[in-house]
Amino acid sequence: MSVAAALAPRPGRRVGSGGFVALTAGGAALVGTAAHMGPVPATAAAGAAVGAYAVLTRPIYGVYFLASVAPIVSGLHRGLPVPGFRLSELAIVLVGTLVLWATRDRAPTRWRALDWCALAYATTTLVIGAVAVLRGGGAFDNESLGTLLGPLQFLVLYRVVIAAVNTWEEWRRVLRLLLYASVPVSALAILQWLGAPGIRSFLLSATGSQAGTGGIGGGFTRVTGPFPHWQPLAAYLFLVLVVGVALLFTQRQQVIGRRSLVIVLAPALVALVQTATLGPLLGAVVAAAVLAIWSGADIGRVLRWLVGVAATVGIFFGPLLNARLDQQFNATASNAWNPSFPQTLQFRWVVWTDQYLPALWGHWLLGYGPALPSSITWRFTESIYVSLLMRGGLMLLVAYLALMWALLRAAGRAAVARDPDRQVIGRALVVATAVLFILQTLQAYFLQTGMSHDLWILAALLAATAAGTPLSTGLHAKGVR
Repeated sequence: MSVAAALAPRPGRRVGSGGFVALTAGGAALVGTAAHMGPVPATAAAGAAVGAYAVLTRPIYGVYFLASVAPIVSGLHRGLPVPGFRLSELAIVLVGTLVLWATRDRAPTRWRALDWCALAYATTTLVIGAVAVLRGGGAFDNESLGTLLGPLQFLVLYRVVIAAVNTWEEWRRVLRLLLYASVPVSALAILQWLGAPGIRSFLLSATGSQAGTGGIGGGFTRVTGPFPHWQPLAAYLFLVLVVGVALLFTQRQQVIGRRSLVIVLAPALVALVQTATLGPLLGAVVAAAVLAIWSGADIGRVLRWLVGVAATVGIFFGPLLNARLDQQFNATASNAWNPSFPQTLQFRWVVWTDQYLPALWGHWLLGYGPALPSSITWRFTESIYVSLLMRGGLMLLVAYLALMWALLRAAGRAAVARDPDRQVIGRALVVATAVLFILQTLQAYFLQTGMSHDLWILAALLAATAAGTPLSTGLHAKGVR
């Protein structure tokens, strides 16, 4: 079946009279209860009630909301505004539940390799981690539960997008919103770098991290945006740039115009440079070159553009990048680093060989679960592969690699599709997955906020156009009016 048939328009569901009465009564009760707590909770409750009704009548509105909001608020500290939860987690669970309920009458989903691998990864994380906590006599606190249930929220997000996207226009709008949502993130990071009044204090209260205040980072400011550290921001912007460049080099794509694309890409590039995070920055350059060659673009013209961009970055941000390079390669009297080798690599090697690898001895198969052993003093693994080994041993690492293999395989098929929009997703995910396979040797980006949300949404958009998914049924199995 063709992609066009898979995304053929379908009638929306209607909420029956009984459901309308229940929604109205429930909304009125919620607003009435919140009114006793003050005007702000009452307004929030009224907005939530209206939003719930909108999602139940048009489930795609829930996907639009999640694509626009969940990735960019995922870095806010746990407990804001609801104690014990992250705002992105609440949004995914609550809105996702409404979407899945509203689309429950759809024909049974045909699960593919990507779906099964995603389920296997989520359940492996939960089961192995829970067993480790119980065996160790530990408690299921907010932090451990967040680690154990984190992949499940992404699985919900993934399935919600597949369930609600019905037409090509909805498909394109979700991708468009994903890109547009990065603009305020980039703008906030740029304002942070410029030292705009109140920005750094706002980020401190919102994220609970001092990383964005200029207090750490090697003597120079490294922007964090709405995330607790510059690493998640850099990974988030890296993926935005990869998707944007894929769109830029794809002829006849109907997702976004070139002028609008520049509005997305330009601030994202500036913000990425201001993170002074060399891995994602170099990865974005490599990804752009690969996508340009893959698209058959004029190599000479592409090289001239790259040189122009590099020169512009060097003129405006040369001091920042020079300071970062000096930090990496200049030895001082207070350390024993080899100045010919990046300090970040040397530091990671010492941490891995002195702390993490010895701790894994005897725990290679199942790891330690969500909590690290007390023998480890540096509590950051600095690698996705070390993180997975510590959380779930070789079993979790294999589950993750199987998920990435399934994603790469599905993206490879889409990359050679005739439809240019599906081709964009395929090529972007092939290149991003390959580059991240290397970058994540030095950082656990897939386990951090922001980029991981976008990656799961992109994977869902990829799966939503595959023949044989529930979208290919054309109409809901029952309840169509």
